Amino acid sequence: MLPQIKGTMTLKEISDLHLNLFKMLHHLGLDLNVGKMTTLEDACKKKGLNFPEVLKALNFEVQRINQKANAINTAIKKEEKRNR
Repeated sequence: MLPQIKGTMTLKEISDLHLNLFKMLHHLGLDLNVGKMTTLEDACKKKGLNFPEVLKALNFEVQRINQKANAINTAIKKEEKRNR
């Protein structure tokens, strides 16, 4: 399960969680090479992005990823029970 994204997390911390989050940050034009140790909130301010909206979008993606992982884990457990 991925944790909820917070504004105090660095771009590196966020991008290391999942490829989809890395792609979202890159798509927003956030510099993951130079600014990887910058917090999400500071990076949004520097880029002129709406921080609350960016945070909301990232956490929506985290929720989607976690739901997918839960569905897969549930299916695996059902299959394991069936094969016993």
